[in-house]
Amino acid sequence: MSGWKTGTIQWFSDDFEEGMIIDSEDGEFYYLNTSAAKKYKELKNGKKKLEDIDFKLTEGPRSTKATDIKIRREISEI
Repeated sequence: MSGWKTGTIQWFSDDFEEGMIIDSEDGEFYYLNTSAAKKYKELKNGKKKLEDIDFKLTEGPRSTKATDIKIRREISEI
C-alpha cells in the first residue's frame, strides 16, 4: 500500500495510546498502530481535538493499520 489517504480520527485513548481512523473516501475504519498513535498524541499536545489527518496504511498479519499520520486541520472543541 502506498500514498497518503485522508481521514478523521474517530476515537483516541490517551491512556492506551490507540485509536481508530475513518477513511474520508470509502468510510473504512483503520486501527492507529502504536507508533502512529504516539505521534498523534505528541501532535495533539493537550489540544482538545485534532481530527482531519492524512495517513498511510500498512498491511499487517491480522489487519490493515494506519502507520503514519500528518495533521491536516485542527478542530476546536465546541
